[in-house]
Amino acid sequence: MKTKLHFFILCAISIFYASVVSAQERGMQPVILKIDGKTTTLYRQSYALVIGVSKYTSGWPSLPGVESDVTAVVSALEKNGFNVTKVLNPQTRADLETAIENFINRHGQDTNSRLLFYFALHGHTIKMSYGESLGYLCPANAPDPNTNKADFITKALPMEAFDLFAKKINSKHALFLFDACFAGQVFSATRAAPEIIQYKTRLPVRQFITSGDADETVPDVSIFRRVFVQALEGYAEKGGDGYLTGSELGEYLQEQVVNLSNGTQHPQYGKIRNIYLNKGDFVFVVKQNTAKPPDEIIIEPEKPRIADASFIPAVVSIPGGTFLMGSNDGEDDEKPVHRVTVSGFSMGKYEVTVSQFKKFIDETGHRTDADKDGGSYMWTGSEWEKRAGVTWRCDAEGNARPQNEYDHPVIHVSWNDAVEYCRWLSGKTGNTYRLPTEAEWEYAAGNGAKHTRYSWGNGEPWGKNGGNVADEAAKRKFSGWTIFSGYDDGYVFTSPVGTYNPNEFGLYDMTGNVWEWCSDWYGAQYYQGSPASNPEGPSSGSDRVFRGGGWLIYPQYCRTSYRSDRTPGYRNYYLGFRLVFVP
Repeated sequence: MKTKLHFFILCAISIFYASVVSAQERGMQPVILKIDGKTTTLYRQSYALVIGVSKYTSGWPSLPGVESDVTAVVSALEKNGFNVTKVLNPQTRADLETAIENFINRHGQDTNSRLLFYFALHGHTIKMSYGESLGYLCPANAPDPNTNKADFITKALPMEAFDLFAKKINSKHALFLFDACFAGQVFSATRAAPEIIQYKTRLPVRQFITSGDADETVPDVSIFRRVFVQALEGYAEKGGDGYLTGSELGEYLQEQVVNLSNGTQHPQYGKIRNIYLNKGDFVFVVKQNTAKPPDEIIIEPEKPRIADASFIPAVVSIPGGTFLMGSNDGEDDEKPVHRVTVSGFSMGKYEVTVSQFKKFIDETGHRTDADKDGGSYMWTGSEWEKRAGVTWRCDAEGNARPQNEYDHPVIHVSWNDAVEYCRWLSGKTGNTYRLPTEAEWEYAAGNGAKHTRYSWGNGEPWGKNGGNVADEAAKRKFSGWTIFSGYDDGYVFTSPVGTYNPNEFGLYDMTGNVWEWCSDWYGAQYYQGSPASNPEGPSSGSDRVFRGGGWLIYPQYCRTSYRSDRTPGYRNYYLGFRLVFVP
């Protein structure tokens, strides 16, 4: 289940250090305390790594609260003697791993240091068939695992990696805090009550604290972070000895966050399952604060973390470029061929599915144009007929679509419906989604500057290197159709998104399956005066553009340069849409 990990992995791998103040490491001081009656320098140096991802590029919702959380945590740690390294918006798994490895290599080899790692980002847990759950941290380019699990596993950082990170640290103490539901069993669930500072406190330890239990959602405006900062300000110190151990911190966070979240978050804490690294206890030196914690800790989450983000379309980053738009072999409105430059953008990897559209309907109660206006249009064999009761819930034959076909593209939706879907998704995720412009669509469908005839290339389709178009399967049912002769795509009507090979950009079904609405007004003569850079179509009109052909469309109309149009309220059994994501 997708859980938005506002990942507070304050992976304090031995980081509340105390070190001799130097010109390079100002603010760090040794942590000196009495253990068994003897004055002991527990840490000579303290380091923290704070990593946050607020801006996602491949479909995950942005986390605007991360930036303020990172700022607050950095400030709190510096006030407590830490030298802090901050990393914002690592793009890839390699970026995450490099930041962690470099930090450990530079600061984690002195046994008298303590390290702390803090991650504020999305996370996700995959439940395996054999019963175990594997957790992952999501860098900025991580895709939606519900639509592309293989790509997600490749690009996300598995929690199991932290077992190895923890063992690579030679420093005495390390603490990991995760502001999200815990993803994977890295630490032991068995905990003893917090103990007084004693000899074994000095022994090596790797401790973990999470802001929630498995499958729980946490708010982007973090309760956990606020309680953590308050703990460092002394509100958690109850014994009067001036010390706050990692175990005491875990207990305090669990008690306070459960209360302040009204029981929706249950922080977990414990130690790594390793006999050499589970004896000691991380220690903070704090001045006891007997005042009442500020009331601002009690908040209503602005944007709850979304437990199931399967409705968020996966996107592909399309680099900008220049291409020749239109076709001399096409219709009059495809001429003249003209040079167009488009800026880089991100486009939906797949057409929007029935399942994703249903989420929008369920949450908003939106009534589509087909719902309000007596149905959707179907071809009877001689004319287009508006058939009553046919809406987005129906298939291409007008029947109620079974749930096992909810991975097909949604049809019977108008341009108006598609725009409302974009508005809802933008508001829900905090990102901006819209329909593509004609120029963006043609550039992406034709593989950029290559501007291929079809999205799969210039030749005839074959096997999976094709799309769901008018073919031999369709001709067996509709004998009068013009088809791609000799090609059988296996479907008469719509097919599940992603059934055929993607184009060179990694986009599926750009040719065939369903026509796709674009944002532009249609202008038959628009190409004669189209801007050379990022054209957006005429400023007004009566019809909107759609592109790409569909399950019933023959070769001439499936070309990437072919243009079609209808009024914004029009809908039928071959019209759907995909999105552009604006980071």
